[in-house]
Amino acid sequence: MCLVPDVVIPAKFKAPEFEKYKGLSCPKDHLIMFCRKMASHAHNDKLLIHCFQDSLCGASLN
Repeated sequence: MCLVPDVVIPAKFKAPEFEKYKGLSCPKDHLIMFCRKMASHAHNDKLLIHCFQDSLCGASLN
């Protein structure tokens, strides 16, 4: 199930490795690191949302 309808993933796109956010550390720091790693795709909101959900785990996913 895709939470982002009509997301277009570029053909050669490879998601960067993210340290999973578990809800125990600073969420702002997690967002800053996510934005830095995804900076080259900052123009593609749907791709950012699609990838962001993969950077979460545990209680932060609910």
